[in-house]
Amino acid sequence: MKNREDHRHHALDAALVACFDVRAMQQIVGWFKQLELEPDKPFPDIQMPWPKFVEDLRLALDKIVISHRVRRKVSGALHDETRLGPTKEPPITEAGKTYRFYVKRKELASMSKGEIAAIRDDKIRALAEHRLAQFDGDVKKAFAEPLMLDDKSAPDRRRAIRKARFCVKLQAEMVVPAGHGNKAVAERGDVHHYVLYRLPDGKADHETVSRFEAMQRLSRKQPVINRKRDDGASFVMTLAPGDMLRRRNDKGEWEYLVVRKFNAAGQVFIKPHNQAGAPKPEISFGREKLASGEIEKISVDPIGRIRPARD
Repeated sequence: MKNREDHRHHALDAALVACFDVRAMQQIVGWFKQLELEPDKPFPDIQMPWPKFVEDLRLALDKIVISHRVRRKVSGALHDETRLGPTKEPPITEAGKTYRFYVKRKELASMSKGEIAAIRDDKIRALAEHRLAQFDGDVKKAFAEPLMLDDKSAPDRRRAIRKARFCVKLQAEMVVPAGHGNKAVAERGDVHHYVLYRLPDGKADHETVSRFEAMQRLSRKQPVINRKRDDGASFVMTLAPGDMLRRRNDKGEWEYLVVRKFNAAGQVFIKPHNQAGAPKPEISFGREKLASGEIEKISVDPIGRIRPARD
């Protein structure tokens, strides 16, 4: 059966259409339609284009390396649509980075368990945690119906609670002003690119640049990618969503990977080049792994030719 989670199913379709005549295709389609009524119906006796067609096709599909479009465009949303409100909580420093606390409003059914535990209002948090426990931790089922809270202005009435405010901790540089004349901010938009550096002491370092920062660099007529740093760090490579990597697996064979996204901590999230959906669980590399020399950045053109990326 065709696996639609594998991008190579398009090549499989093309090979079958090219190598079989209309009569054979009709026999195959008819067999599939009858499977619902006759699950044990044998596959029709169709003559293969050549004796080892299936084996040769499988070998050809295994050699295909999918070409992905690299997303380097600066245009797009510069920050998240949801506004964040300030709090009176003092900033904290962890691992040399400054974090501030903000208030975010979100639908209960879309919250994580951690976000529910961080709800600011004590009464709403207690009600939400009690409801969640009743549904064995299933957030969507628990909040399919709103919470009901006594209305202070009218004791004989109750109001429906579908959204709540909770506290979030974010790096100071990961938020931007949202609007004029108020203190509201918003999380910066998607990471535009990731830059890997080698420090003078041999350790790896990284920089994640948001689309907002990339746009600001363009407006200041600066290079979008910073290849030189004042601390003497040397440039290793830059990555954007859609870039291709490869490494040797345990058998010594090349394993091809495509970059999906990044986080501020320097993790690069990837998946096999032929996988259509997101992997479960997530697969990621840290900057030290990327700088180890085991992973190579490559370029794959639209017809599958592989070349070194040469950043």
